[in-house]
Amino acid sequence: MKLDTKSLIAVILVSLLAAACSPESGDESKNGKKQQATSDVTFYFGARVIPGDGSPVIEDATFIVSNGKFTAVGKKGEVTPPKGSGRIDLTGRTLTPVFFNLQAQPGLSNGPSYGPKNYGRESVIADLDRYAYYGIVGVLTGGTDDGDLAMQIRDEQR
Repeated sequence: MKLDTKSLIAVILVSLLAAACSPESGDESKNGKKQQATSDVTFYFGARVIPGDGSPVIEDATFIVSNGKFTAVGKKGEVTPPKGSGRIDLTGRTLTPVFFNLQAQPGLSNGPSYGPKNYGRESVIADLDRYAYYGIVGVLTGGTDDGDLAMQIRDEQR
């Protein structure tokens, strides 16, 4: 399956989530047994992929990531695993592009209450962790930050 520019951009964004689904060392099949890859190429299969570019959802998708970049995406049977590639079963998982929250207000909520009195390092980090859990990888605040705490936390992440 040939990728057009929109699809390629969407697929690259999905790579961050795909990386989060992959084991830290070696590759792991659904039964938990590791399959060592002989290259930097990994074949993923079984996932539902939402490209995010307006094209239809790909059920039971297969895709190849080579050296950290998507090189092929398609339905089951359209993409074949390269010889020596690692294999990851993503059956039951859904992959989407990453998201950006352009109306974030991290640090202002501590659960039951909301406001500037809650703003601090712990509450900002807790909110950023919560955003990351839901696939949000970047936030834009509308001037709700107090001082340079947000920039300090940002710099610590680099």
